[in-house]
Amino acid sequence: MTESEFIRSIDCQLPYGNLELVRSLIEQAKGISCNAVFMVLHEICRPPRREQIDLNARLELLAVWSQAVEHSLNNTLLPIAESIIRGDDVTPGVAAKAMREVAQFPNQHNALAISYFSCDDVDGEVEALHQTITSAWVG
Repeated sequence: MTESEFIRSIDCQLPYGNLELVRSLIEQAKGISCNAVFMVLHEICRPPRREQIDLNARLELLAVWSQAVEHSLNNTLLPIAESIIRGDDVTPGVAAKAMREVAQFPNQHNALAISYFSCDDVDGEVEALHQTITSAWVG
C-alpha cells in the first residue's frame, strides 16, 4: 500500500473504538512512511466531528501511539497532541515553534498539521508559517 492509499484509508475513518486495530494500523504505517505514522497521530488528535469519542479512549490511543513510535518530534508533538485531545488552547507561539521544528523534516505534512491545527491563529502568523514551510518542501 502506498502512503497516499494508506492516508486515504484512515482519513476521517480511524477505528477509534478498536484499540488492537489502531495498533495494527500504527505498525502498518511504520512500514510505509513517517508521514503515514503521523497521519495516525493526526487522526487520534482530530477525529471527525461526527465521532463522539470518550476523552479517556482518545488518551489511551495517544498512549498506544507514543509507545509504538520513536521519533525526535515526539517531545514536541505529543504535548500538543494531548492539548488538542483535552480541548486545551495552544498558543500561536507554541504552535509556530513546533512547526519550525517539524520543518526540519521535509514532507512531514501530517506532523505539521498537528501543530498547525492546534491553535486559534487570529493574526495569521501560523498560516503564513505553514505556507512558508510547505513551499520550501516543494522546492
